[in-house]
Amino acid sequence: SWGVDTSVALSRRPRYLSGALTISDYPAESISAGEQGVVVARIMVGVDGRVTNCGIAVSSRYPRLDEQTCVALSRRLRLEPARD
Repeated sequence: SWGVDTSVALSRRPRYLSGALTISDYPAESISAGEQGVVVARIMVGVDGRVTNCGIAVSSRYPRLDEQTCVALSRRLRLEPARD
């Protein structure tokens, strides 16, 4: 709840432009340890279309995977921000 009225925020979503997670984003240590799971991240998008904040909505139960998800999304994802 980052101080955002979610009823408004969810009605106007940013439009995807580019960026995706790839196998190279998977931490080598996690591969070696057999860690795998699904991560659901919640992001905020700045006026420049870059991720300005990332939080984990649903954890993989592996902190390394959760953290790397936000690092990779912040680095690669580009969106056209929703505008009022």
